Amino acid sequence: MNFYGIAAPKSIENMIQITQDLFTAQLRIIPAVTFKDCTSDSFKKNIIDKTDFASDSFSISSLLEKVPEEKSMSVTLFANIAKVEEDVWVCTIYTRNNLTGSIYTTFKDYDSYYKILTDAKLLIQESIEKSTGLTIATPGTIASEETASAKANTNLSLEGISGTWSGEKNISKIVLMKSGRGFIIFTNGSSMNIEIKVENNGGTKILNVKQIGKFNASFYPDIPRQLVLEKAESASPIEWSLTLENNTKLSGQKKSLSLNGTSVEETTTNVNWKKLN
Repeated sequence: MNFYGIAAPKSIENMIQITQDLFTAQLRIIPAVTFKDCTSDSFKKNIIDKTDFASDSFSISSLLEKVPEEKSMSVTLFANIAKVEEDVWVCTIYTRNNLTGSIYTTFKDYDSYYKILTDAKLLIQESIEKSTGLTIATPGTIASEETASAKANTNLSLEGISGTWSGEKNISKIVLMKSGRGFIIFTNGSSMNIEIKVENNGGTKILNVKQIGKFNASFYPDIPRQLVLEKAESASPIEWSLTLENNTKLSGQKKSLSLNGTSVEETTTNVNWKKLN
């Protein structure tokens, strides 16, 4: 399978790499297909990314005619994400069976962008089954290898902890991916991109989770905005050091800013995360 990535509006380009990484991770673990990452291919940059999928003249068949032929790969796949109304996102997966020439379109609408990420494995499964005629798995089991790995042992690994977590005040969900990337959604609607590493500290495996990207006052909802903005130039990235207590629990410390009286200081607090799925 050739995966040519995801086309999406410039307004969400900060989320596209995470979304593409998630799609890549889900596609890689499908045992029925041989995966090839073509997201840096010239066809993606020069054709897919420059195509107006909303245009009345758009034709998926005409677009797919421009895909470089590779007989060894039986399926071509790429996706498009578009915001069609204020609270409506549509994710469309386009596939072509290169052996038969048949083209398939699989789509679903969502009331928030983040639901695309949590639902990705099911939409991908449906599109692959439709274009190949294969039965890949029952709903929700594309990621069964990750789930089984996490339940089978308590050895800390990116694969074992990948999934959705919760556990902190003001945080709605934490998504960790085995690619070493992820994101955190706050209850105020803001999102933080994170990088994830497993480090060895004296024989103990530590999960290091660190904010990437620019400072954002919305990451500190307990601190008055004006006070936290004064730290915009000097604040260190928010960082967590966690150990795996069991298959569904991470615990450790978080380095961040907090309010001490009328001043804002960098502090370390204890946190616990619980795995949701």
